[in-house]
Amino acid sequence: MINGELDDVSQVTFIEKGTYDYGFEINKKYIFCIRKPIGGIIGMYEVFFNRRCTFVVRADTDCIGYYIIKKDWIKLE
Repeated sequence: MINGELDDVSQVTFIEKGTYDYGFEINKKYIFCIRKPIGGIIGMYEVFFNRRCTFVVRADTDCIGYYIIKKDWIKLE
C-alpha cells in the first residue's frame, strides 16, 4: 500500500518502472478501478495543496522510483 484513503501525504513519489492501482475503500473493502501503466507521479496534488489523500494507491508490481519529501518539495516551488 503506497497511500491510504485520508492519509496525510508526506512525499511526492515518482515511479520509473512498475504499475500501480488507484481505488477507494467502502465498508473496509478496497476496490481498485484504475491501473496506471509504467511511470507516473503519486501525491503531487496532495503535497502541493496540503490535502489528505482521497484515493487508495497500491503497487501492482514491484515498483522502482524515487521520492521527494514534503519539506523539500515546498523549497523547490
